[in-house]
Amino acid sequence: MNDFYENAALIGPKQLPSENYPHLRVGPMAVAVAIPKTYKQDERNQPAASVSLLQNGQQVGSWNLASGFPQPIQFKIESKPFEIVLRPRRYYRPFSITLEEFRHDRYAGTEIPKNFSSKVRLVDAAAHENREALIFMNHPLRYAGLTFYQAGFGNNDHTTILQIMKNPSWLVPYISCGMMAMGLVIQFGMHLISFVRRRVVA
Repeated sequence: MNDFYENAALIGPKQLPSENYPHLRVGPMAVAVAIPKTYKQDERNQPAASVSLLQNGQQVGSWNLASGFPQPIQFKIESKPFEIVLRPRRYYRPFSITLEEFRHDRYAGTEIPKNFSSKVRLVDAAAHENREALIFMNHPLRYAGLTFYQAGFGNNDHTTILQIMKNPSWLVPYISCGMMAMGLVIQFGMHLISFVRRRVVA
């Protein structure tokens, strides 16, 4: 990898402040320029990179790629066709979640959203799991260490958008509360025993 932008915007070449402004040309009519990385839930970073492929230590090609420009670049090495594209990393899980019904309720007589929910089917053959689950605001689906939140919708209410969170330390608050409760019980017990002993002595 020759160069990498964690987040990039695609603009026309004529929009560059100057010809020497750092950029990656990703197409005949587009260049990628670095922009600040975003941490907002409703935004996604669109990386860009300049990569080179080597064969036996020799460079066989160099390309500029951007996830916002998903058209694969086709090339050949020793007459064998290949494609290269920059896309988000995919995580494969041993279970599937299928949307069965999406509801978008509105307040009567208005277009103001009242509630939106997704009825999904969770299938995990290895765990013999096959059940329905309803995901709505403040009522996520938790499975296999992941939490699925209802985040939004699109495509004329035909597409649901779920936000997936992985929190390996989700037990810590419960353990902390348990330890605090145990400490209070011990403290109260010590005072109670001391009080009873004084009453016996008296």
